Amino acid sequence: MDITRDDLVGFALGALDVEETGRISQAVAADPELAKELKEVERHLRLHDEAPSLTPQPALWESIRDRLDEAPAAPPSLLRRFWMPLAAAALVALAFFLPRGEAPGLRPVHGELARAADGSYTATDVARVLLMPAGITVTVDAGTTFDLESPERLALRAGRLFLDVPPEGRGFAVVAGELVAVTTGTAFLVERGERTCVWTESGHVRCTWRERERAVGPGEVFVVSGEPPNPPGSSPRAWFRRPSLEAEVVDAWTVRIVIRNGMPDPVAVAPPTGGEALFFASYAGHDVPLAPDDFAPSMLAPGATRSFHLRLPRPLPDGEALVVSYPAGAVRAEATR
Repeated sequence: MDITRDDLVGFALGALDVEETGRISQAVAADPELAKELKEVERHLRLHDEAPSLTPQPALWESIRDRLDEAPAAPPSLLRRFWMPLAAAALVALAFFLPRGEAPGLRPVHGELARAADGSYTATDVARVLLMPAGITVTVDAGTTFDLESPERLALRAGRLFLDVPPEGRGFAVVAGELVAVTTGTAFLVERGERTCVWTESGHVRCTWRERERAVGPGEVFVVSGEPPNPPGSSPRAWFRRPSLEAEVVDAWTVRIVIRNGMPDPVAVAPPTGGEALFFASYAGHDVPLAPDDFAPSMLAPGATRSFHLRLPRPLPDGEALVVSYPAGAVRAEATR
């Protein structure tokens, strides 16, 4: 007896009639391989149940109703036998490829994007998304707003993006005002704000601006306006490999420092050079190094934190602000006693 995967999907969903259910139940009991396949189907359905729910546009349901009204009637047994399992399988597939609240083609990987009524996206913290079908990875800096105009075109309203574009994404364009950057399959940064620029890490980007055209090669920066970028490292990717820092004054002699990785990738926690201190504190007109006694260089996974209780070399006066900096990440934090 031939049992298809669609039969198993319909069986697992309880979408078949009594006769079909009994037939498949007997087949599964007699065939270990079929039973194994049924378990795999049930696992996928559980993933579907755990996935965020979809919110289709009203026009979609209206279109479906119109087509159903126009379709010729079919015997209920045929509808149950063939169409219901297929429809169930289609819904499972949609659940995997269309996350809730996101447009087709944009799949969140790390962090969250807020979507406005006009369709634009804004990252409240550093986020990462995957653009399909080309598999383009976009890392979005905090506060960045953009529009995904099509699978081949992204409009950057404000902020900073880093794109990893595979060969399949050749021709993808990022628009930042009058600047248009078209990639041939590369890794590059685009920024728009006080400074507008393209910084290529690898490969080539073809930039056009005010009827001018320029090819930006590996390691090159094309600045349209503002000062050249000065990130905490030699690569544009370094913008997205910096942790955040918090400081809390425990008492006049002690400060608690928390370093957190909110980035999509692991972040190294180590001094910029072998002999430099991990942190520096500025207060009462002094700049002093802060080096934990038991510190060893380590990697912070995304979302992970490390905390340090460090003794100050001189007491912090009442009401004095203490500024702690982490040179390797070019980040600072302030606390007041």
